[in-house]
Amino acid sequence: MGGNDQALVVVGTDGSAAADAAIRYATREARRRAAVLRLAHVCPDYAPTTPMLPLIRDDFEQVADRILRQGTALAHTLDPDVRVDAVSRTGPTVPTLLELAAGTALLVIGRDHHSRWGSVFTGSATTGVAGRARCPVVSVPQEWEGSERGRVAVGVRSAADAGDLLEAGFRAAESREARLVVVRAWQLPGAYDDVVEAHSHPGARDREIEEELDPLLEQHRARHPSVPVELSVVHQQPAHALLRVAAGSDLLLLLRSTHGLPLWSHLGGTGRTVLHQARCPVEVVPPHEVLVQVRVGERAAASTL
Repeated sequence: MGGNDQALVVVGTDGSAAADAAIRYATREARRRAAVLRLAHVCPDYAPTTPMLPLIRDDFEQVADRILRQGTALAHTLDPDVRVDAVSRTGPTVPTLLELAAGTALLVIGRDHHSRWGSVFTGSATTGVAGRARCPVVSVPQEWEGSERGRVAVGVRSAADAGDLLEAGFRAAESREARLVVVRAWQLPGAYDDVVEAHSHPGARDREIEEELDPLLEQHRARHPSVPVELSVVHQQPAHALLRVAAGSDLLLLLRSTHGLPLWSHLGGTGRTVLHQARCPVEVVPPHEVLVQVRVGERAAASTL
């Protein structure tokens, strides 16, 4: 199993409380997936240029070793049977972590709402990882304790690009024996447009969205008949609607936006807001184009073995 990248759940750790929350989540996911848990630590690539530089580098390596040992001990405390490996690299945080997670099933990182300097996985680092990874990324809030409410939520933008996201949501709900809530929030660009829409065509937009999504949901229901599913169409600013549903969920899944080329995909304003403020873990699923490229690469690599 250790030689198969798809049997790996990778978690970034820097020794912070937010990283510990990420390890707790990643350990559960490794158990669910019968996967190896890989602890990944990125050492800073800066150090003063002095004759004492070798000693500084030795100190850095000792810190990295301590962080990985503590993370491994935490994972084994949570699940004595989980298989753990640990790796440390030196370099810029985001690209180095993305390299360590290339081709894996899942990348998990922690986020700290409270301190700008408490963890490297805050602000732009969290957004950078989630916006560029070629695998799903879960961002876990520092205060997450692992209690389960039995609900997984998915935030969709349209039926046209929801297929992979819904499949991921159904699988997540199925593995947790949870119900699935599919949220489609909408709001017209102007405040006056909303007033006109509400009075001239009350409920029309909601019914239109339901008619678009219902056939797609039926396809996924057929593949996952044990998952209770609810479609919630909400006339509200999308970030507000998603943060509200996240407050009572075990996991919220979002699709990363794409503009023409997969490498130009990004989170968008709604995704960034939810990623930084949601009270539950948030999983960001890459766009279909990225997933297709990864699958093609996996098949090509397998054919050369």
